Amino acid sequence: MQKKSASPSQPESNTSAPSPTPDSPSNKHSIKSPSGSPPPTTNSPKSQKFRAARQLWARVAEIVGAPEHGTCPQHALTAPVMFTQRDPWVNMLRSTVAAFAAGVGGATDVEVLPFDWAIPGGLPKTSRSFARRIARNTNLLLLEESHLSHVIDPGGGSYFIEAFTTQLADKAWDVFTSVEAEGGLQQAIAAGTVAKLLDDAHEAQRKDIARRIKKITAINEFPNLAEAPLPADLRVEPSRVRRWAAEFEALRNRSDAYMEVRGTRPAAVLIPSGRSPNTTSAPDSPPTSSHPAASKPSTPAK
Repeated sequence: MQKKSASPSQPESNTSAPSPTPDSPSNKHSIKSPSGSPPPTTNSPKSQKFRAARQLWARVAEIVGAPEHGTCPQHALTAPVMFTQRDPWVNMLRSTVAAFAAGVGGATDVEVLPFDWAIPGGLPKTSRSFARRIARNTNLLLLEESHLSHVIDPGGGSYFIEAFTTQLADKAWDVFTSVEAEGGLQQAIAAGTVAKLLDDAHEAQRKDIARRIKKITAINEFPNLAEAPLPADLRVEPSRVRRWAAEFEALRNRSDAYMEVRGTRPAAVLIPSGRSPNTTSAPDSPPTSSHPAASKPSTPAK
């Protein structure tokens, strides 16, 4: 493809329409609210990603002159990046939410990984058959008790979901066209463009997690500090995955290794700097603080 094409939500008039799908591209422009403001956004666009991907595939098929191939099967996998090693039981909740989102989003099939996937060989003292059975039953419960397979595109018609799907598709299409402008995927990979896009997205996510803007239960929110540490040989990172919890868990691994050698946790000292907003001391007086940590001895960190 040499010419610049319109976005999925703004197809060209000289191309034929793709095969009809529950959320195939239409001839309408990007959706906006009555006031003209952009569509709403969310921090959990999991189901909308599947819908947007189908729009993109249908648009590509339309442009290359094969609209009859505008439908595509979608295999969903519970993302390894979200699995934690600490308090891995919470991964059952993450997997359930992810599998539900994939089903609502219209995935053809969904693969649920065992809850202790991030731990080499699985969680100690937990049978592999149990972990695999929980993963299998997650899908069965969603299908047989939540009846996800009984409704086609349950999000269709919702302003929020439709608007956000269009927004995602338009932004993704911009990435497609920028890669195409560099000569294609292979050239973009060789030039480092694709790696930079991935690195930038990872760094933004990492900063949000470090600042607790993005909360991860059992990691930077409600950690179980009383849980037994993993054996030293299991505190290793899975290959080729940049997990969300990796940096927080690395700190706890260092603390565990320190305790194994010294018999106690490393101590952390909090030193307030600057002047407290409630301080009324003279400008030339030394900084003071009313923070209780300033007057208490350091305590072992957990």
